[in-house]
Amino acid sequence: MSLHALRKPSRERMVSALELEESDAVPVGDIGVDPPVARAFLHREPVYRNPRASLELVAAGKLDELEERAVRDQVELLHERLRFDFVRVILPGFTRRTKVHRAGEDLWEVDGKLYRLHPVAGGLWLKEKPQPTLELLRQEIEEAEAALETVDSEPLHVLRQIAEQVGEGGLILCNIDPQPIPYDAARLVWFYRYPAEMRRLISTRAKRAIALGQAMLDSGADGLLDPSDYANKTGPFISVAQFKEFVAPSLKAAAEAVHRRGGYYVQHTDGNVKPLLPLLLECGLDGLNPLDTTSGMNLGELKDQYGDRICLFGNVDGVHVLPYGSAAEVVAETKRCLREGGPGGGYVLTSSHSIHHGVKPENLLAMVETGFKLGRHPKPGEAR
Repeated sequence: MSLHALRKPSRERMVSALELEESDAVPVGDIGVDPPVARAFLHREPVYRNPRASLELVAAGKLDELEERAVRDQVELLHERLRFDFVRVILPGFTRRTKVHRAGEDLWEVDGKLYRLHPVAGGLWLKEKPQPTLELLRQEIEEAEAALETVDSEPLHVLRQIAEQVGEGGLILCNIDPQPIPYDAARLVWFYRYPAEMRRLISTRAKRAIALGQAMLDSGADGLLDPSDYANKTGPFISVAQFKEFVAPSLKAAAEAVHRRGGYYVQHTDGNVKPLLPLLLECGLDGLNPLDTTSGMNLGELKDQYGDRICLFGNVDGVHVLPYGSAAEVVAETKRCLREGGPGGGYVLTSSHSIHHGVKPENLLAMVETGFKLGRHPKPGEAR
């Protein structure tokens, strides 16, 4: 049986979940599907979540083709083939002003900076990590303030086209990354050594995210998905006190700005964020993803404690079960999540990370099919 025969994707279903209400069924989706898995469904090489293919097109002066394929990949894969109830839109990270050329095997120069492309995961990383000096921090502040002066609307037509094609068949969450905590762990010392500069950097990036978020909402997004990671498996990258001082004010301002426009703010953060949850709730988040199973993020416990205050996305094991498990194990894991998260609404079935390059395509299909078949909410008067 095809996914088309099981049920139609629905924006209304997602809205109900984010409003902590039951609709006809538990929404199903994921924040991303990496190229090795996407190929199995599209039967072609995607540019979606594919830095290598994107860089090659930009270097060849084919930005229009990149944007056209970005729209086609996301609509066809996430909406038409997998029938997700939400589409997390990722805009191309390049404009006509971006200067790109290949500098060697898996080496790319982008706007004067040299990056290494990970041969498996596909991510771009600076070839040489600079030392976390005060001079580097000041340089990042200058770059953030320069970016604040103009919000580049060029990539937004990709969002507009996706939103138009999806219509009421799915909720649109557009990716936005204010990056309040540096991804390079060595730079965490900045919170201790240069607190005033860090407050300035985080505040400036948040202001730009708010301005860009407004443009995204005007271009068809129903909400924003913020992928800023706050923790690893053992706990937050910075102390709860530091998070409250440095990060929470800007995060709250961003969520409030989205709410004033009638949108939703969903946070994606890996790791064990349980110590931060009271603060995240105070910031006004509408959703939390992905509830990392390997970091002690227990869906049942989180639902009992916080399910009446925030919509939970997750928690199908993406580390062991989806990459290595059998179809039967995926079905059992998905049933667990539906049982723990589904009752009362306020839950979206997704993996506990994303559909990364190691996930078996048949296991993604088993998760989605199980969610479609067994995730139905009972009608009034029906037994659960």
